[in-house]
Order: sequence, then structure tokens, then C-alpha cells
Amino acid sequence: MNWELLVQMIGHLAWPAVAVVAILLFRRQITEMLHRTREFEGPGTKIKLDPAQVEKMAEAVSQGKVTPEDAAARLEQSALDPRAYRILRALLDEDEGRALNGYQNFYYRTAFANVIDKGWVRKENKRYYLTDKGKTELRSYLRRFLQ
Repeated sequence: MNWELLVQMIGHLAWPAVAVVAILLFRRQITEMLHRTREFEGPGTKIKLDPAQVEKMAEAVSQGKVTPEDAAARLEQSALDPRAYRILRALLDEDEGRALNGYQNFYYRTAFANVIDKGWVRKENKRYYLTDKGKTELRSYLRRFLQ
């Protein structure tokens, strides 16, 4: 075992430890920042976070119930992209499926890929269907929206 290999191994193992320590050291500041942060906007996408979900994850991390990595993954899943929910609403009550050609353009491309990657929508013979997971997500979204 030479020094270069040892340095590489430490380099690969150190970044998760540094991330966890940084999150633990700055958890109050991160929690406060997440409480204030509700929307992210980037090239071709705009994402809204559900405040209740952000608060719940911040509490779980500070109490040690959830690792920061799991919390980040859960927050990513709960991110609210209005275009993704438009696609899900378009499939509401479509038992025969839909072609969704209007949603396969540049504006919806990212959201369309996300709903398929998350397993909310499945494609079968040029038609798209809402999955059980998608129905659950849409139901949750509509409850939040209609409150």
C-alpha cells in the first residue's frame, strides 16, 4: 500500500464526513435558512418546496432521526415543480391513457423526465398512464392545494 493510494482513499472517505460535520455545526443556520427558502429558480426550472416537509426534515436531522443524506433525498422527492403537477393533473381520470404530445416540448422536458423517473407516470404503447405512486402524489398535492 503506497501513500498515493492512502491519500486517495482518505480523499474519497473524507467528503461525506466533512459534509455531516458541517451540517451538524451549522444545523441551526441551515434550519433557519430552509424555513425562509420556499422557491428555487434555475435555467429551465422553477421549484417550490412544501414548507411543512422542509420543517419536518430539519427537525428530524437535528434530532438525529434521519441522516442529512436521507433528508436531502426526501426533500428532493417532495420538491414541488408546478409543471410536473400539471402533467399529473392532465392524466387525472384518464383510464385509457393519453398521448401527452403537448407536454413533450422544451418547456416541459425536465418535468416530464422527472415524473417518469419518479415512477409517477408510465409509458405504454405511445400512451402515458398515471401509476399508483403518481395517484398518491397527485392526491397529496391536491389536498395541499385545496386546503
